[in-house]
Amino acid sequence: MGANPAPRSAPAAVIALGVFFASGAVVSAASFVALLTPGGFLERLWRLNPRAHQQFQAMGATALVLMGIVCILCAATTAGLWLGRRWGYLLGITLLATSLLGDLANALLGLDRRAWVGVPIAAALLALLATRRARVFFQAPVRPDRTLSAIEARAYYDRFGAKQDSQGFYEDPALDDLIAHAGFETAQRLFEFGCGTGKLAQRLLSGHLPDSATYLGCDVSPTMVEFATRRLAPYRERARALQSDGAARLPLADHSVDRVVSSYVLDLLSEPDVAQFFAEAHRVLETGGRLCLVSLTEGVNPPSRIVAGLWMRVFRWHPAWVGGCRPIRLERCVDAARWRTEYRAVKTAFGVPSEVLVLAAVP
Repeated sequence: MGANPAPRSAPAAVIALGVFFASGAVVSAASFVALLTPGGFLERLWRLNPRAHQQFQAMGATALVLMGIVCILCAATTAGLWLGRRWGYLLGITLLATSLLGDLANALLGLDRRAWVGVPIAAALLALLATRRARVFFQAPVRPDRTLSAIEARAYYDRFGAKQDSQGFYEDPALDDLIAHAGFETAQRLFEFGCGTGKLAQRLLSGHLPDSATYLGCDVSPTMVEFATRRLAPYRERARALQSDGAARLPLADHSVDRVVSSYVLDLLSEPDVAQFFAEAHRVLETGGRLCLVSLTEGVNPPSRIVAGLWMRVFRWHPAWVGGCRPIRLERCVDAARWRTEYRAVKTAFGVPSEVLVLAAVP
């Protein structure tokens, strides 16, 4: 796990503006519901602004459409700003500029004197988006490869411990798919890079590997190795786990195994370490041996794209908040001269997308 440049931090102004637009989305959504259900539970909201209520009633169905559009635009701007997307930045500027011009026109034409209050507010918010730091934040190239060091990862997963198994709600469907396509029934010598608590190893040994197959796993966390060792106790004659130093080197001789497995580990590593892992996996696998991988990945539909985008946003703010993991595309790391893709799929559970990849080593 190599050291990388620090991740970009969202300027406080961007975070605050996101909160501002999120508030606008909530208020416009409440207004929409109140207009749609006259006399309903939100009717009392109009006591805060009875004049607006009268104006909206006069507009009829147009007011509903207007509030719906405002809600969608504010929500989209919030997401765009917090995800660090340039379109969110431009949309925020557009909405604030429109608000500023509208308030200014209303005030100058004498249509609503209170519009003068909105003029300096909109101008101040535009000034925040125009600051150099905000502009650079949305223009700077994304550097998603800031990863935890081996020491940081060890400390995090020592603390995390058995709680790792609680992530099964989104991991298990992808692991089920991996098991269905990796041909573990014919494996004889399996190595797992990042064995965690030993949950996958126990599952493979108890129901998918031949009785003659051997298993070796490693993990950077001594706590995880201890959990895995306990789980592997019934198979101690042919299965064991050892602690690694966090490097992508594999403690195996050349062409000594027929399966290398790694699930939800490569998304922790820097790009150079991922490349080294692929090289090491090719070195230790026999010809035709399979590299079996699962990782967090980019979204493939609107819900999973939102989840993956927010996950990446949090990762850039503070990698440890998501355990150092971030969505990556494993297939982009595959050297076609060394690997033949036997299976690839993206499985989404509870909005979290996972890439399943089975490769065969070629000479």
